[in-house]
Amino acid sequence: MKKTVISIVLFLVACSEPYPGFREIENGCFFKWNELGTETHSLEDADFILLAYDYCKNSDCDSASYGRQIVLGTSGAHFRKKFWKDLHIGDRFTLVFDSDESGFEKSFSVPDSVAVKYPVVLSCEPMAMYGLNSYTGDSAYFEMLMESREKSLIDLWLTGEGGYALNKNGVYVKISEIGDGDSVYTGREVVMSYKAYFYDGRLFDNTDEWTDTFTYVVGVPNQVIWGITAGIDGLREGGKAKIIIPSRFAFGKTGSSTGLVPPYEPLKYEINIIDVNIN
Repeated sequence: MKKTVISIVLFLVACSEPYPGFREIENGCFFKWNELGTETHSLEDADFILLAYDYCKNSDCDSASYGRQIVLGTSGAHFRKKFWKDLHIGDRFTLVFDSDESGFEKSFSVPDSVAVKYPVVLSCEPMAMYGLNSYTGDSAYFEMLMESREKSLIDLWLTGEGGYALNKNGVYVKISEIGDGDSVYTGREVVMSYKAYFYDGRLFDNTDEWTDTFTYVVGVPNQVIWGITAGIDGLREGGKAKIIIPSRFAFGKTGSSTGLVPPYEPLKYEINIIDVNIN
């Protein structure tokens, strides 16, 4: 039944697609089944997928062996749950990325220094799936999985909201107002208000709920996570900015001591610089 339904769907869309037998799953990314695996476990609920793949010369390819592997987070900016939900371990398929808007370079972590010639054709096979709460393997590999997930979340944030720039300190900043007062600088006392969010939009910290403002001295250790100091660098009194902070500049591999912030969790802060005091 599974093969019959798939065959009908592919037949119906084949005539209208630029690549015969393929269907478009994202803007500029096309998919075709080559062979159905025997596994029954769907990839729909996986947080990470170990994908074996190799490059092909044209869209008519079905490689029997794969020379490359990559761990993909299914929450990534260009691979949605709707794509993975019909796939299983052992399925073989071909992907065609036909433009720089297709997501190939981000999804497969292609360095900026590499010039990609489109279309890119990949023969693929999912080899394993992992869940954040079910992984029991090697700790170093788990760390790689978590870092892959975090990268995917940050990519989604950046593409979804837009307007952010990576600053010299390694955090992503979107400045709405630079401010016109004294500059934030090491040794100066900064008074601010802020709201802090997880990727899913949950507000987990808000100065309005526990006090009117938050005050700290820039450069004095153990007052705030480094990502806040890194993000407000260059702002002045009256400045406003949104900051996306990678976990290594927030609560890192262990999460917060209270357990509120999980390990490897990127965070977003909306910050208003109310006052800068020069001591």
